[in-house]
Amino acid sequence: MSDVYQWTKPCDFCSNVTEFHCNTCGDALCGTCSVIHRKSKATRHHVIVHSAEKIDPPSDKQMTCELHNGTRHQFWCEPCQEPACAHCVTSSHRGHQLNDITEVMKIRKDAINSEVNKIQQEDLEEWKSMLSKAKDMTRTYDEAMDSIDKSLLQQADDIHNVVDNVVDKRRTTLQRILRDAKNVLIHQEQTLEDGVKQVQLILLTVYKCTNLLS
Repeated sequence: MSDVYQWTKPCDFCSNVTEFHCNTCGDALCGTCSVIHRKSKATRHHVIVHSAEKIDPPSDKQMTCELHNGTRHQFWCEPCQEPACAHCVTSSHRGHQLNDITEVMKIRKDAINSEVNKIQQEDLEEWKSMLSKAKDMTRTYDEAMDSIDKSLLQQADDIHNVVDNVVDKRRTTLQRILRDAKNVLIHQEQTLEDGVKQVQLILLTVYKCTNLLS
């Protein structure tokens, strides 16, 4: 069997692509069915490997009893959990509970199919529901973060505007105070200049009067 076929072959229990292989019973399994196969009471002791490590299903020779000259296995021993041939019934498996091996394998396969259907009908829907809720939570989180980001930017703008207003008001007030102070200084300067001129005029008048008295 080619590697391409192993990777594209569908699961024996559903339509998913095969990822694993049961070396014990030869079933091709997807990821979900491999979990069920491992947990099922009937197949929990089976050897499950990745598809690349699969071992081909038992040949006719392997399905025969090594203890009794290749007699084909016809029974399944429940206590020993192993196949048995007609001769084993009267020897190593004498008195044990034996069932038809074909029927046992059919029952086990049906049980696995039932578990797969349960997962598809119940568990899968629950997982989809959980996924939907997770997506809703993620969307809500994104919306909340966007709202917080916009709020912070708005607060920053508001603070900036308040600071600008305070600075503008203080700048205007300072300019008014400096302008008033400058006006006072100009007025004092003009007053002093006028005083100096008056004093100079008085001195000149006194000088002239003094000259007339000489």
